[in-house]
Amino acid sequence: MPVDPIIEYGLAPSFGLVNETGVLVKSVTFTPERDVVTRKGSNRAVNYERHEDPRLGISFTGEIIPATSGGAAEGLAQAHPGASVDLANAADGDNIHGFDIHGDNLTVVLNPTRELSDSEAPSVTIPAMYRPFVSGTAI
Repeated sequence: MPVDPIIEYGLAPSFGLVNETGVLVKSVTFTPERDVVTRKGSNRAVNYERHEDPRLGISFTGEIIPATSGGAAEGLAQAHPGASVDLANAADGDNIHGFDIHGDNLTVVLNPTRELSDSEAPSVTIPAMYRPFVSGTAI
């Protein structure tokens, strides 16, 4: 009988993480954001405040899943800044901190980071921004 590489018992906890194309996701961070506009009165204290431009920052980190035996990356592991993407961890219909994710709205990759090591699998961090008032389709 061959030896199994992993033996598990019981129920593994599910934390809701989903792998993205080309990335074995280890963690996801959601950061809801708004710009704050203030006005000061004659006493130089803020007496008016407006919160505008709602958006949802999303960042995920994980191992790059090689698409070929040569280790080439694919999918979101190769995403470049400015690319419009669909994320499994912020999918159409999800509600995250009051943001109803809609697939027609824009989720754009910001500046990804790839990390290589001589002892660990290659990893990538992909920050992205979901904008609920911007259509993800070309105008």
